[in-house]
Amino acid sequence: MKINSLLSLEKISYKPTGKTILDSVSFEIKTNEHCVLLGRNGAGKSTLVNLIYGMIWATSGTIRLFQETYGEIAIQDLRKRIGILDSSQQENSIQRKLTVKDTILTGLFHTIGYYRDPSPEEETKTLQILKDSDLLSKKDQLYNTLSSGEKKKILFLRSIVNEPDFLIMDEPCSSLDLTAREDFLGFLKEYHSKKKFTSLYITHRPEEIPDFYSKAVLLKEGKVIHFGPIEECFTEKNLEDLYDIPLQVQKIENTWSVIPKQKRTY
Repeated sequence: MKINSLLSLEKISYKPTGKTILDSVSFEIKTNEHCVLLGRNGAGKSTLVNLIYGMIWATSGTIRLFQETYGEIAIQDLRKRIGILDSSQQENSIQRKLTVKDTILTGLFHTIGYYRDPSPEEETKTLQILKDSDLLSKKDQLYNTLSSGEKKKILFLRSIVNEPDFLIMDEPCSSLDLTAREDFLGFLKEYHSKKKFTSLYITHRPEEIPDFYSKAVLLKEGKVIHFGPIEECFTEKNLEDLYDIPLQVQKIENTWSVIPKQKRTY
């Protein structure tokens, strides 16, 4: 692994009960880089997230994060330096009576639930991050009464409240309509303009990828079929290989447009 690599996966395979979910996956992300992991549903993207976060263990291969090798350091020590936004799990797990402020505090606690009182310093930090994001007026509102777009913003703030060294966003725009999606992406871009960070953005929709993402991993049926600069990965040939249909690919005003070439017959 190169000295400036923050995350490195080397020939990672995951084969529970003999079934191949991931097969010899390799890629790396350097400090302050932003990398997108693009793949169809069932490609193994969420499994890869669980491996990086240490929820499951690879059958073979090596994962290194922050210059530490998995299996040689307590995974809890690494998790404290990772921020994760996984709305599919987190939204369903957030306790029903938590306020916006309390939801963000659970990020400081490294828990989904609210199991202890915060220190004065933790409370101050949480209120400050809400103020900086122009969301302080929402602090006492119940999380489950927010709109879908507002929930995503709060989950994002929850993931960064500890100022993590590495941020993972797993399908952050899922369930958002076009207006809410663009609002959330603008929120994310605003954060990027103010602070340096390193991130992995998982999605199956090229059009939602923020324009500051410069690297890409294309994952198909558990294998990396392309990895490198996003402009080199997002060619018509490469994305046709990924999606198995003829595509027209272009970048319009910093947004990727990927549409089928064939006419719809319905």
